[in-house]
Amino acid sequence: MPDMRSLAVVTLALALTGCPDKAGSPAGATSASATVSPSTAPPRGSAEPQPKPEKLDVDALKAALKCTGKASGPCAVLEEWKDCQPFNPVTQSGEGRWMGKGYLVKNGAFIDEYTLLRSKAVPAAQVAPGSLPAKIAIDSIPDERGGEKTNAEKAINAYERGDVPLPTNTAVTYVKERSEWSEAPVQAADGNQLYVATGSRAYLCKGTKQRVLLIRRSTTRNHPGDGVYAVLWPVSW
Repeated sequence: MPDMRSLAVVTLALALTGCPDKAGSPAGATSASATVSPSTAPPRGSAEPQPKPEKLDVDALKAALKCTGKASGPCAVLEEWKDCQPFNPVTQSGEGRWMGKGYLVKNGAFIDEYTLLRSKAVPAAQVAPGSLPAKIAIDSIPDERGGEKTNAEKAINAYERGDVPLPTNTAVTYVKERSEWSEAPVQAADGNQLYVATGSRAYLCKGTKQRVLLIRRSTTRNHPGDGVYAVLWPVSW
């Protein structure tokens, strides 16, 4: 006659190891879809932040453009490019627009232009780690907009006097109503500067009297100083 105690032990062992669970696998077996433990789960937000850009080398540009004596044109912009104030590109309304006198340098010589800047707030989830929650667009008033270019000079003169342009100024209307812009990410750089990741690289510096200084390097440079140098005034913010 079998030993009843031995039979009970065997029966208990079979019950523990052979009974399937609700998923049809032996009890205690690890399912392929089981939740990964926190110690082995990939970290959230593991993307490496972008390194902080170095500040613009203003002295090198001054040397390239032979800026000496009384500064004018692009050299005047470089002369003001010092002691940049902290600059948050996200404005109160979420979208700021600037207009100013710019100097387009080609082969070391420059011509005047009217430079435009737009800063638009975007959700932080839409930018890479290390970038600010904004997109920057840099452009100019095109040559076919002759009336707007004439009125841009009048508007800038008013801003320089601490005055407000006339409501009928078509350059101000053009800047406010323009809908097509080419945007680029922006990062905080050393020296309170902002670095705009355009194809040619651009830098912003907040100056006095609400002005913004802008330098955008030329994509194809025949001269080390080629690019756009501008002083901008806020049109809307």
